[in-house]
Amino acid sequence: MRRIPLSKTKNVYKFTNHFISELFEWAFANPKTSDDDKLVNTISMPRLKKVAKHFPRVRTEMSNLSHLDRIMHISSTYDYYRKNYREIIRGKKRAIHFDRKHTETLHKAFLYFYENLLDNEFFWEVYNPGVPLMKREDFRDSIKSSIKICPYCDINLITKTDTNVDHFLPISKFPLLGIYWANLVVACVSCNGNLNKKDRWKLPVLHPYFDEVHESVKFRFDHSKEFVGLYARKKHAKVVSSRTRGMNYIWILKLDTRLEDIWPTVRKTQSDLYHRIKDFKHTIMTNRKLYISIIDYYINKEIKPGIGQTSFTKLSLDYCDDRKMNGYHDYCKWFAKEQADMEAYFASRR
Repeated sequence: MRRIPLSKTKNVYKFTNHFISELFEWAFANPKTSDDDKLVNTISMPRLKKVAKHFPRVRTEMSNLSHLDRIMHISSTYDYYRKNYREIIRGKKRAIHFDRKHTETLHKAFLYFYENLLDNEFFWEVYNPGVPLMKREDFRDSIKSSIKICPYCDINLITKTDTNVDHFLPISKFPLLGIYWANLVVACVSCNGNLNKKDRWKLPVLHPYFDEVHESVKFRFDHSKEFVGLYARKKHAKVVSSRTRGMNYIWILKLDTRLEDIWPTVRKTQSDLYHRIKDFKHTIMTNRKLYISIIDYYINKEIKPGIGQTSFTKLSLDYCDDRKMNGYHDYCKWFAKEQADMEAYFASRR
C-alpha cells in the first residue's frame, strides 16, 4: 500500500510503443495476409522486418492481427490507452472494450510479446539500441532498490524468486496494455496470484505508480473484538476520487479478507507503544500534548525509517494514528487502574 517511485521505472519498456505502432500500421496496410515466408516481404519498416524474420511466432501473430476487421480502430484504441492511461485509472476517461473475437486474438498476441520479447536481447537491440537488456527480474531489482516490500499488501518482500511483474489491469480484458510500462507493476507472488483477475477488476482504482495509496486506504481497529478492517477515506487532497478508487483497490486485491487476521502483529506495536507511554504515565495523565508528542516520536524513530523496507509499517502507522485520536482516555484509565491496584496491594501488606 505504498507509492512506487518512478525514477527508474517510467521509461524501462516505453520503447515497445514503437513496435506496437508499427505492428498495427502494417496490419492495416496488409489485411488478411497469410502466415508464410512471403509475409516478411510485405513489411516496409526495417525494425519490424528484422523482428519478424527472427521470430516465426511474431509472423503468426501479425497474420492473425491482419485478419481482424477495424484494425485502425484497434490501433487508435492503443494510442488512446497509452496517452490516457492515468485518466482512465482515475475514472476521468472511459475504458474501451472489444468483442470476444478481437479480445482473444489480441490477448494471444500480447501475451506472447510479454512472455517472449521483453526478455529478449535481439528484440532490445532492434527497438532499443544502445540500452542494455533489462529482463523482468532486473526490472524487479530496479524497484527493489527503492522499495523492498510489496506495494500492494505491505507484507511480503520483493525478491527475484518470490516476486512477479503484474498486469495491473488484467491482460485478458485489456490486452493492448500487455507490454505498456504503466500497466506493469512489481508485486509479491501472493498478490500476483490474487491479481490473476480475469473478471475481477473495477475502475476507477488507485494505482501505486500515480497515487498515494497509503493516504486513501486506512486500517480500522476494533480493540474490543481484536479485529482489523480496511476502509477508503471519503476525500483526500492528494488522491482523486479517493473513496471509490480506494474501495475498488481493496476489493480487487482482496485486502479486506487477506489482512483481517493480523491482530497478533498489532499487538507488537501495541506493546511497544504502551511501554513508551508508560515511562511518562504520571505526566501524560494531565498533559495530552505530551501524549501526542510521545507517539509522534515513536512514529518518527521506529516506524517511518522502515517504510518500504519492512513489513506492516502501514499497519503500525495507522495504529499509532488511531491511538492519537482515540487512545488517550484508554491509557489514562489503564494507568489510573494500575496505580489504584498498586496502592491497594501495598495497603493490604501493612
